[in-house]
Amino acid sequence: MRLKVRLNSASPAIESLTSVWPGANYFEREVFDLFGIRFTGHPYMRRNSDAEDWEGHPLRKDYPVEGYR
Repeated sequence: MRLKVRLNSASPAIESLTSVWPGANYFEREVFDLFGIRFTGHPYMRRNSDAEDWEGHPLRKDYPVEGYR
């Protein structure tokens, strides 16, 4: 299934699907980690693969190619 939603680029956020589909837990955390989209109502929103102190989100188009220094 694919779901497309328009979000505000300044503060991208959308409601979580974990109450309807518990399997979305991991995928929502991954989207947050890589793109910075917040899911309101998510039971355990934290970074999945990047370190907790990592600044930015690597797959956003505004993230520098060489990273922040």
